Amino acid sequence: KQWYQRRVAITAGIESRYCNGALGAMKVILKALGDRPHIYVLDLKQSQAEMITKYISRQEALAAEAERIAREKRIAEEKELEVEYLSEDEYDALEEEAKAEYDAKVMKVQREKLKREREAEVERQRIAAEKVEQDRLR
Repeated sequence: KQWYQRRVAITAGIESRYCNGALGAMKVILKALGDRPHIYVLDLKQSQAEMITKYISRQEALAAEAERIAREKRIAEEKELEVEYLSEDEYDALEEEAKAEYDAKVMKVQREKLKREREAEVERQRIAAEKVEQDRLR
């Protein structure tokens, strides 16, 4: 069926003097509707303050989860980039293929370190420029 062919029932409330509460009224409604694949119930008896509080707490929970995932990802990347520095004798004892892998890993670590340092410097410059701009506007 198309979306416009589906039957929809909307009620403004389920309070009734014939039922001893919302649960009883809901049971009667569900029995009347029968086996439906999709039945949705919305509770609109929330104040605006409650809705805002729930929204803020949901956003904070999502932000905390995203931060946790980013932290775990960063830790995993740092572990991947950890290099055990070898002495010259240990390095010379490696096979050519292992030397190439080791050299690539060391280079990757050095590139990442330089990248982080550059990003930190750019951030420091941006903060300094913002501070100068704020002082100028005062």
